[in-house]
Amino acid sequence: SLEQPYSVKILFPLVLLFGGLSIPLYSLGIAHVNDCVSPEESVGTASTLILLQGIGSAAGPLAAGFVMELSGPRGLFFFVGAVLLALTLYGFFQIPSREPIAKKRKRSFLVIPRVSFVLHPLLSRRKKKDNQKPAPPTGSPPE
Repeated sequence: SLEQPYSVKILFPLVLLFGGLSIPLYSLGIAHVNDCVSPEESVGTASTLILLQGIGSAAGPLAAGFVMELSGPRGLFFFVGAVLLALTLYGFFQIPSREPIAKKRKRSFLVIPRVSFVLHPLLSRRKKKDNQKPAPPTGSPPE
């Protein structure tokens, strides 16, 4: 029989905390890098980031396996903790030291809903019909 040294009541919240804090790191890293490059460099930067992510995806399991071979299964958590600590230290020391983004490079954020190209015309027509409804006469209660 397998031993369970940790309670599930403790393990699940820890896994949720770990996932909630580590999964957004790639998106945050991309946003940080894109803030530092010009629009002309964005394609080259994106391809470099994808290449680096691929190298990390290949090297990470190898390094974690090496650490686990030295210290057993718990070595995985030590390895992941060390990598996340390194990223945290980088964030604390590198990000605040950079110059602010020039005002002329800042753009307002535009939300673009993800809609199928098939449904987009249908939704656009529906939105136009909703906007063309006549306003209720003054003094009458709304329906």
